[in-house]
Amino acid sequence: MLLSEGEDGSLNARGDLFIKSLEHLPKSILYGDPTYIAYEAGSMGSYIHNILSMWQFFGLLPFILILVIYARALLIMKNRMEKGDLTVMEEFACMILIYSSVSIVLSKSVVFYWMWFSAGYWMLLYSPLIKKDKKNKRRRRRRKRRSKQRRFRSIGEKLYTHLQ
Repeated sequence: MLLSEGEDGSLNARGDLFIKSLEHLPKSILYGDPTYIAYEAGSMGSYIHNILSMWQFFGLLPFILILVIYARALLIMKNRMEKGDLTVMEEFACMILIYSSVSIVLSKSVVFYWMWFSAGYWMLLYSPLIKKDKKNKRRRRRRKRRSKQRRFRSIGEKLYTHLQ
C-alpha cells in the first residue's frame, strides 16, 4: 500500500492543492492571503502543508523572518554540537529541532508547536542578551559581597577604636 502510486486520495488532494497554492503565491507575494484557502477550497484545512503556508497566510516578510529565525536556531544548534559535551536537555532539543525542521519542510504548517518550541529554546538559551545578564548578575553579587565586607570592616574598626 505504501508503494502503490495514485491510490491515496488525501495525498493526491494535497498535491493538487499544493500546485494551486503555488500558482496563487505570486498574487499575494507581499501581504499573503489567509482567506484564499476558505474561498478557493471551501475548507480551512486546505492549505499548503509545509513552511510555505507561512508565505501563503502572512506574506513574504514574515516568511523571510521565520526562515532567518529558524536558520539562526539551526546554526546555534550546529555550533553547540560541534563543541561537544551536550547535556541531556540539549540532546533532546537537538532531536526536536531536527524533527520539526523535517516536519515543516515536508508536511506541517507553521503553527506546528514543536517548531516554535525548538527554535525558541535555541534562540533564548544561547542569546547574547542572556549571557550578558549572567555576567551582570555575577558583578552584582561581587559588589554586594564587597559592600558587606566593607560594612563589617567599618563596624569592626569602630568597635575596636571604641573598646580601646
